[in-house]
Amino acid sequence: MSRHIPDSTFSTVPAAVTAGTSHNDAVGHVIAHWQAQLARVLPQRPDLILLPEIADMPTGHQAELGSYLLARQRQVQDYFAGVAKKHHCYIGYTSLQDGEGCLLYTSPSPRDR
Repeated sequence: MSRHIPDSTFSTVPAAVTAGTSHNDAVGHVIAHWQAQLARVLPQRPDLILLPEIADMPTGHQAELGSYLLARQRQVQDYFAGVAKKHHCYIGYTSLQDGEGCLLYTSPSPRDR
């Protein structure tokens, strides 16, 4: 017997942050953005939530990408992990990562229950 798996997907604009906002404030703004977005679907108790590509990047910080990534570290990832654990669901998204030297890449970052 198959089991229905409720899921939620998002099509939303990234968190908008004005240029010149500190990187730490930008990270906080990204988390606040996703708190508001996820509050819309969490009451439906989905098993899986899929977020847009590079969901942990705000607009307005592309010129200072390396500094933003350094400030962000695991904060957004830890936020999503906490939400997934609290609400007994999985959250999937890709995240921009800083590799060796000048290499930047996206990687899938599933957060589980």
